[in-house]
Amino acid sequence: MLAVGGIGVAVPAAAVDPIATAGALDVVDQTTVVSWVDGVERLLVDVRAVGQLESGAQSMLILATPTTPTITEGSREVITAVAAASAPEEVVEERWWPDLESFGGSSDEAAAAREAVYPIAPDGIGAYPAESADSWISWLSERGYQLADQDVSLIQRYAGAGWAISVVQVEMPAGTVNGGPPPIDVSFASETPVVPMVLASTGSQSLTYTSYVLAAERMDRSDPLRGNSTLLFSGPVTARQYPELSDWLEPFGGSAVLTKSVQTFPSPSRITEDLTFSVSTYGPFDAGTETKVVDRIILGLPAGLMLVAGGMLLLAILGIVLSQILQRRYR
Repeated sequence: MLAVGGIGVAVPAAAVDPIATAGALDVVDQTTVVSWVDGVERLLVDVRAVGQLESGAQSMLILATPTTPTITEGSREVITAVAAASAPEEVVEERWWPDLESFGGSSDEAAAAREAVYPIAPDGIGAYPAESADSWISWLSERGYQLADQDVSLIQRYAGAGWAISVVQVEMPAGTVNGGPPPIDVSFASETPVVPMVLASTGSQSLTYTSYVLAAERMDRSDPLRGNSTLLFSGPVTARQYPELSDWLEPFGGSAVLTKSVQTFPSPSRITEDLTFSVSTYGPFDAGTETKVVDRIILGLPAGLMLVAGGMLLLAILGIVLSQILQRRYR
């Protein structure tokens, strides 16, 4: 099983090893938009998984929540909007000379593979109350799915605490996987704002987690794992500025405080607690600036080179003209 913030991906054991492990697929990026109002929490979860799927394998996201949730397909425009609202101020820097690293192709472009969006299967969303966790695991086994003992233990840990288990079946093709389903919109009753993450501890690759919290005031991480998280932004955002967030900001009267933080877990096995948030004692946090390099191009080449080449050509022409003038004078 591959876990992502309380979400895991299970594949039929017959399609891979005798026991399905996190080695088949791993979630390497998870972004979550969080809102908590009057005991109702709303999450928008976006994940990227990488790995290999054998022919016939199916993917299933597994989500644990304090109470039985409502789950629907969400909008990526919401994530785009919160990212834009919390982005550093852009400072443009002109580059007139070629970047030596760009010769032979950009290393960043070579490393970045295209991320795919895999559809959610028809009728692929289901929620199971805590008392049905064991029967749900049996349901998986009957259909050729087998979870590692650690996965079963974690699911039973959540179920034992009265949490619900939900699944979202995702149609991923056989072969190389790099991407995930559309963002998943999850709403459930919760006494405190929480992002379930313990299931993510079964992953085998580094996981980068980014949170965008919308609240009446700044909300900071309060869980024991927060020490290595980095605050990137906290400030006001309005529906007028970002209409894509209107639905999320409506419970706050159309405006709220957005707080962004990021944390990388080099070893997901260290994720031993769920992530929680509480009201901060601090105020706004500016995102700072970010330099954007703009290449100045003339006729498809860096402007600096073209100007030098043009100057040299002009000097050559002047030299020829001067030479001809001198030759005529001495005839």
